[in-house]
Amino acid sequence: MPMYPILFKLGSFELFTYGLMMALGVLAGLVAVNFEAKRYGWDRDQMTRLVVWVFLMGLLGSRVVYVFTRMNEPNIDLVSIAFNLRAGFVYYGGLLASWLFLIWYVRRYKMPFWPVMDTFAYGICIGLAIGRIGCLLGGCCYGTPTDLPWGVIMANERQLGHLHPTQLYEFLVLVIMFVPLWLRRTRKRYEGEITVWFVGVYAIARYVLEIYRGDLIRGYVIDEVMTTSQFISVPMLVVAVWLHFKLRGRRIKSGARAA
Repeated sequence: MPMYPILFKLGSFELFTYGLMMALGVLAGLVAVNFEAKRYGWDRDQMTRLVVWVFLMGLLGSRVVYVFTRMNEPNIDLVSIAFNLRAGFVYYGGLLASWLFLIWYVRRYKMPFWPVMDTFAYGICIGLAIGRIGCLLGGCCYGTPTDLPWGVIMANERQLGHLHPTQLYEFLVLVIMFVPLWLRRTRKRYEGEITVWFVGVYAIARYVLEIYRGDLIRGYVIDEVMTTSQFISVPMLVVAVWLHFKLRGRRIKSGARAA
């Protein structure tokens, strides 16, 4: 399967596939959020601005965590790494940063907390999924060697041979997550349920997927034992379970559901 890090060139202009898929991911997330905003009767302009801010904070968070994972490398130029926007993003860093900003924003402007969090869970889920296609086509976040028939060759890592398409694995996991969560939106048992399931299931899936990751730049907390993303997955799962037991008794009142 060929990779396309650069979709096309026009003079000195280069359209990077990763950036394009990232933009499409934001657009898909925006559509999902605005669909729910309309259903709830929220200010859609405000929600659109919030989507943009959440994306930007996620972008910043993914860069910060990526730089953090490179700090122990000898003779590393952290400044050049930090400002090289063509590569070097840790999805989990972006996910955490976007959630933290969203929590602050919702509380700051006194928006309905859990309904908004659930709404953004849809947007973040589908946005991350599409972004992973950008990783696949761009040739980053690749897997370990495999003899399976769907193994892929990364454009910049041809010497590694056929690798697990971990980017595609995560795309499929996120899409499979998104569909039942979306269908559940009008039948959830308590506000916050969508957020809880998204965070919990993604934490488990990401921990498992890291086993098949082969790229060295993702970083380890314990060398060759636990990656940075696996380390983050553990408290995320704990938080999701804790929130489930904390929120499940708060039933949605009859007539309080969005139409």
